[in-house]
Amino acid sequence: KPLQPNFLALWSINAALDAGRLRSQLDDFAAAGLDGVVFHPRRYPGTPPYLGKQYLAEVSAAILHARSLGLAFWIYDEDGWPSGAVSGQLLVRYPHLAQRRLELVAARPQQALARYDVDGTRWWLVERTGPGVDYLNPELAERFIEMTYETYRTGLAAAAFDYVSGFFDDEPEFGLGHAQAELPSTGALPWSAGVAQEFTARCGVSFLDAVPSLFFDDERSAELRIAFSETLTDLFGYGYLGQLSRWCAQAGKEFTAHVKGEEHPLFQSFTVGSVSQVMQRVGLPGIDALERLPSNNFFPRQVSSVGRQFGSGRCMAEAFGGAGWGATPADFENYLIWLGENGVTDFVLHLSQYRLDSAAINDWPPSHPLHVTWAQLYADVLRTVRARLSAAPRPTADTLLVAPQRAVAGAASPWEFVAMNVHTARTYAATGAGQINKSFMALVRTLDESAIKYDVTDERTFDSHARIVDDVLTLGAASYRHLVVHADASLSDAGNVVARAVAPPELAASRPPAPLPSAEHRAVAVTWTLETSVQNRFKLATTRDGSWVTSSVAVADLSADLVVEFADVVTRVRVDGRDAELRRTSEGSRADIVARRELSRLDLSFQPVDDESPTHAWLRGAFGVHSTSGYASHGAELVRTAGPFVLRPAQSLADHDLIAAGYPFGIEPMCAHADISTATPASAIGLPGLSADAVRMQVGGHDSGWLWQPAQWRRIAASLPAGEHTLRLTVIPSGYNYFGPHHYYLGDAPAISPGQMRGERNFADPPDAPEHTHVAEWYFRKFALPEAVLVYPAVAATPSPIDGIRVRV
Repeated sequence: KPLQPNFLALWSINAALDAGRLRSQLDDFAAAGLDGVVFHPRRYPGTPPYLGKQYLAEVSAAILHARSLGLAFWIYDEDGWPSGAVSGQLLVRYPHLAQRRLELVAARPQQALARYDVDGTRWWLVERTGPGVDYLNPELAERFIEMTYETYRTGLAAAAFDYVSGFFDDEPEFGLGHAQAELPSTGALPWSAGVAQEFTARCGVSFLDAVPSLFFDDERSAELRIAFSETLTDLFGYGYLGQLSRWCAQAGKEFTAHVKGEEHPLFQSFTVGSVSQVMQRVGLPGIDALERLPSNNFFPRQVSSVGRQFGSGRCMAEAFGGAGWGATPADFENYLIWLGENGVTDFVLHLSQYRLDSAAINDWPPSHPLHVTWAQLYADVLRTVRARLSAAPRPTADTLLVAPQRAVAGAASPWEFVAMNVHTARTYAATGAGQINKSFMALVRTLDESAIKYDVTDERTFDSHARIVDDVLTLGAASYRHLVVHADASLSDAGNVVARAVAPPELAASRPPAPLPSAEHRAVAVTWTLETSVQNRFKLATTRDGSWVTSSVAVADLSADLVVEFADVVTRVRVDGRDAELRRTSEGSRADIVARRELSRLDLSFQPVDDESPTHAWLRGAFGVHSTSGYASHGAELVRTAGPFVLRPAQSLADHDLIAAGYPFGIEPMCAHADISTATPASAIGLPGLSADAVRMQVGGHDSGWLWQPAQWRRIAASLPAGEHTLRLTVIPSGYNYFGPHHYYLGDAPAISPGQMRGERNFADPPDAPEHTHVAEWYFRKFALPEAVLVYPAVAATPSPIDGIRVRV
């Protein structure tokens, strides 16, 4: 029976707990078609104190409201991330559990564990303390359970804890991933008190004697690095993940986690050793699948394989974080389908902000489902994804692929991790380990292109669990007819015996998709009229002047009531040197102001409560926003302008280009109509040139409903008799145009972290990105009605003549 998909909101609790807001958002999640939530304190202000009595009472009430709605309720086990620190309190109580690592230094330190002479250079081995916790020490899990898991178990109302589905653990790893920026160019080794003893017991070599071979290449390096990697893997997998998982099982709760570094074997070797190994300790194994565009199939396929081989068949992905405010519902659907086709069953959707202040706007956007421009069709998108994955789940694999995890670990030097992109490791050094990794990822693509149905494992798991039973290869609960072992994979003698008994699959050449059939149509020019007066927005460009933030807005012949809206709480607002009355809103603040016709400029200044982060602010009213320098296309989806902008009275007659017509920062759906007439019946309407997140077409009594895949609006079924018809479109703009980052030098990129929002070069940027990634120009996603419509005749043999277009006044 196919496993049904589950969709959970990763609910970012970033403000004081308020029973009304909690209940209201849970109601919204249910209406959006979600199956549940993961309650995630994130930048939580401590009101009431985290894990205190009042906090647990408020969370209990939220859990019981979720129960009344039929929403699953998971608990994220940390305030912030990564898990394990108890919002910083664990290290206050147990400072000896701080993260540790070993480095080689060329300058003699005051204290050293050992001294080495390598190729004429003298090195000293020193121990460092890092910014995180020691995941390799089994005491960490004991204390973390004591301070967090047990606190929820005993502090929540009994009925509330009974309803909790499970616990979510986020981004644990050996210890170098979150400390990469601190590492020297020579790299470092993860370290903990028990590592040396475990390592020596595994390979019979003193750890201190092995250090040069771990850092530098020699004849013993491969063997000792593999032993070291597997030592760390077991300490981490059994000592941390395993303990949390066992506690959850004993409490009758599910346990899910994703670790740092899943994207390919080389990344895993530095962060967790092997996902195929450590995820065997997790009841619901998971990955972190960020950004907007589907990436390599290996890591979702690997985690779904572990779920099939050693678990219930289910697996989790924390999905779509950092897709950016420009992510469309089509992007969202495509991304979830990609994960589902690779076997993911449980989707934790990153991220739904409890309060959308400026920090939240910048925090790995978008915030969904509540704050995307297409929130009203969120349930429809999930319904579509649910139906597709239920009808066509990932098929049972008949082929097993063995990844060269051991071979990569044996070839990888510590310095390679420092040179790696620590976000998704899409860039890494072209070393021996790098070449093995590259070759393996190419093999994965070959299997994909040949439509091979495959699962994944690593050499160690294969050696331990692979058996031939009735001429079939079995691994855990899964069985296979075919086997693919990467050329560099290092199997044991017993593993090789099993491998030789299984035949490889036949690889078929990939075929290009068949071209779509063409259909006869007539293109008809149209002129659009906006049906309603939309409340327009203008994003304020601001500068800081001491405690004040200032902005100057050009206006022309504009007399209107305006509202300035702030994402944050501000304490004072001045307009043209005069104080304006401030009001608190559910998110931030607002002030009403008036633009007088004789003014050519509005000068605004305000004082935010938080002096550290910039405040997002917009001007709202009945006006058009026009660039005095015009707009130029920037690729297929973007336009750019140097500005400056001027606010003018709004016009009801719309140019098909809604950006140029005065709505570059629009956030609300817009309705427009045009009249067409045809002498013969029509069967469909096409909307070429339409640029929007979604469209709804109404014509001749037909209502298309919301359409969000561009392919859908190329030809929309609408049986029309001959005669005159009013074509009405409702279009949804991109959230990028409202939230930005408008000045990011690549515009709306497929990966948007807080760094892109602020303009600070970071790991989500291309390698050649400038240090400051914001530029003077403004970027927007195209927002346009069709310049023409396509009319498909009902009788293909007889072209449908068009009598012309009349504009409704």
